[in-house]
Amino acid sequence: MMNLFHHSKARMPVIVFLAVVSCFSNSILAQSTAYIDSLLAALTTAKEDSSKVKLLCELGAELGSKDADKGLSYAEQALQLAEKLAWRKGIALAHSEIGRCNWHKGSFDEALKHHFEALKLWQMEGNKNRIALIYAQIGQDYADSGNYPEALKYLSSSLKDYEALGNKYQQSYVHSVLAWIYGNLGMIPEELNHQYAFLKICEETGDRHGAAIAYCNLASTYEEQGQYEKAIKTYEQSLKFEMEVEDFYNLSNGYNYIGNCYNKMGKYAEALSNHFKALEIGQKIKNGNSKGSAYSYIGEVYQAQGKNADALNYFLLSVKEFESHENKHALATQYSKIGSSLTKLGRYDEAQKYFRDALSLNNELESIDEYKNYYKGIVQLDSATSKWKNAFDHYKRFVAARDSMYNEKNTRLTVQTRMQYEFDKKEALTKQEIQKQKLMRNGFMIGFAAVLVFAGIFFNQRNKIKKAKERSDELLLNILPAEVADELKEKGSADAKLIEEVTVLFSDFKDFTHMSEIQMPKDLVAEINECFSAFDRIMQKHGVEKIKTVGDAYLAAGGLPIPNATHAVDVLNAALEMQTFMQERKRQREAEGGFFFEARIGVHTGPVVAGIVGVKKFAYDIWGDTVNTAQRMESASEAGRINISESTFEQVKNQFNCTYRGKVETKGKGEVDMYFVEKMVLEMV
Repeated sequence: MMNLFHHSKARMPVIVFLAVVSCFSNSILAQSTAYIDSLLAALTTAKEDSSKVKLLCELGAELGSKDADKGLSYAEQALQLAEKLAWRKGIALAHSEIGRCNWHKGSFDEALKHHFEALKLWQMEGNKNRIALIYAQIGQDYADSGNYPEALKYLSSSLKDYEALGNKYQQSYVHSVLAWIYGNLGMIPEELNHQYAFLKICEETGDRHGAAIAYCNLASTYEEQGQYEKAIKTYEQSLKFEMEVEDFYNLSNGYNYIGNCYNKMGKYAEALSNHFKALEIGQKIKNGNSKGSAYSYIGEVYQAQGKNADALNYFLLSVKEFESHENKHALATQYSKIGSSLTKLGRYDEAQKYFRDALSLNNELESIDEYKNYYKGIVQLDSATSKWKNAFDHYKRFVAARDSMYNEKNTRLTVQTRMQYEFDKKEALTKQEIQKQKLMRNGFMIGFAAVLVFAGIFFNQRNKIKKAKERSDELLLNILPAEVADELKEKGSADAKLIEEVTVLFSDFKDFTHMSEIQMPKDLVAEINECFSAFDRIMQKHGVEKIKTVGDAYLAAGGLPIPNATHAVDVLNAALEMQTFMQERKRQREAEGGFFFEARIGVHTGPVVAGIVGVKKFAYDIWGDTVNTAQRMESASEAGRINISESTFEQVKNQFNCTYRGKVETKGKGEVDMYFVEKMVLEMV
């Protein structure tokens, strides 16, 4: 039996412990035991050969999701027998199941060890289906341990292999895990791309297990929109499917999600009831992550009621579970929650320790959602200890993290993704209708007049599809560089590339957080749009690639996707024109009696990785220390100025007048040589 794997849309790890009061019945866990009983019966008479290895592996797979320790016992017996028989395929099967049982236990490092052993053997066997499956399982091991870059790498390989094999059923589950990862990273358009791909396959195949996940994801959307009653009903529909297929891990998650909705509605008794059901399931299947999440959610309910001591106890129980399974993302969230609880209890020194631990993990993981939780909590501690400057700075970072998940670009890409999904669906239906019409024509020969009518419909539909595709291409070129868009259309994916030398520009607005608190939202957005639209035009004029906006920050780079020798000069010309625009805009706004922004700009030159992460990702991005350093240049800049690093200065010192600032202390990098750019050298104008 092939292992299935999936996640619901959001991780939401929350946890607490109490005497369990639950309606969850043992009868649910006892359903469909006939198959297991038949396997056990067959095992009693099995000979010591390859058939027994398969039986033991099958028992490991069947029991793994219900009782991970029992499943692991049978899988380990399979490995011993396979090694005794020197049967390579059996050894690979056993390692696969041992890895999966450890995944069910939440022992991700152990799971990875066995899955990599299995991968090596399946590659020697040349079994493409098994290789694709192991890639997916390794990807999920990494995902659940918080290593998203490695998870994306292996899941993308799995999806590519399954597409080549034409295995839609397994494609759908890989899409679901990818959607979950991108959701945790705050990359909403990428999440939706995979979510819609997953939903489309479920509709095509009639997959009930997939339908359960689809319902859960739909419910999550309702929850995010504040439609809690509707979300609860949809979550309950998902639970029915989870019970049918005996997916107890996601059944536990589902009860937690329902409880979380009740908590947001202020119905605390109903919330606790559902969280305790989730906890009981986690205990029955011996899954540390399920138990940890339930503990955390229970803590949130007590925290919402102002019972901070009780909340703290459950958050600590949650940490105990997650630490034993090295779930770093969940731990980062829990540390922030514990810090908030300790702050409310007046235990500030202890709170500071947990916030430090949370920040350390956040810096390692670089997850927007975890950063958001951390900054929200640390603002409370700063305020309670009268550290107003720190509170202001941390609140600004909280707003930036929060807004980066729901900014204008994400909203536009979300709409585009949904439109693309609807278009693809209509296109498929149109093709089916055309095929139906052809069969009718060939079967009944209803005459030339009918053929003409059909032809008219056909060409009309084809023209509509052609126009829709042209519009889709326009949207793609509006988002991606032309070279990357061409590669994406040709191959269906685009490779990330190391570019040895580019120049990165990072800017943001002075006092943006304060401005956002005192200005009307529509006026604020209108002014940001005015500035960013001008920046876009400037980048296009100087051949600089806009990468993205995050809140009030603007990121661009020269020398990519096609490397060139003028990237540093191009970027500084653009930066000077940006500051000229901001000065003119300031004069105009002052004359009108309106508010205005002032920009800080930082520039650094170095290597980056650029491209598209994952499969069918509609966003071009760059990564690497060069980006971080450019941001440090911006942070150390001044309003109306352009601050550059030593590496950029060496590129442009003959073209621009620059003023050496000396060594300036920067976060995480120590003292760094910096220069203010004044203007172009006159001879070069």
